[in-house]
Amino acid sequence: YDKVDGELGWRKKMTQYNHLIQKECILSENPRKNVPHSSPEEYVEEITDTVCTAMKIDKNEKISSSALKILKNVEVFGKNPESLAAAAVYLSCKQHECEISIYEMEKVVKPSSTTIKKIAKELNDKLKLDVSL
Repeated sequence: YDKVDGELGWRKKMTQYNHLIQKECILSENPRKNVPHSSPEEYVEEITDTVCTAMKIDKNEKISSSALKILKNVEVFGKNPESLAAAAVYLSCKQHECEISIYEMEKVVKPSSTTIKKIAKELNDKLKLDVSL
């Protein structure tokens, strides 16, 4: 533990433990009541609709579905759920060859272009998506 604590740092390790506890423990029949923080999946449809409407993209369902798959296949700790969702939607748009600029996307969603790009790069690298950012 000392080696892990030294490499990761106390706060990052606690965030990872907290995330794992939230993910693995379902305390009642309605898990939404028990998880104190919203999940990124809850933001995907809203962000996809907002981005697709603003950018005049007609692939809402495909983009939303791909973004949800991206989030399902990766574990990222210590990130804002809305930022994670925005990055997944951005990657999904790129996968479906939609004309989208990260700076245009920033105008219609809360996370900044820097945050979206940073998280999108992390997701892209972890999942080996080979999406050109």
